Amino acid sequence: MPVYIFRMAISYEMNAKIIWIMFFMSTFFENFIFNTDYYFPHP
Repeated sequence: MPVYIFRMAISYEMNAKIIWIMFFMSTFFENFIFNTDYYFPHP
């Protein structure tokens, strides 16, 4: 039982880190695209 809980905690931490990294990268790329559109507007 403790091994199962330990594995569940590790998988949860990995998923949380992946979600955090995806959220950070998505916001970064959104800001990057917004800045490029602001400085170099294209139709």
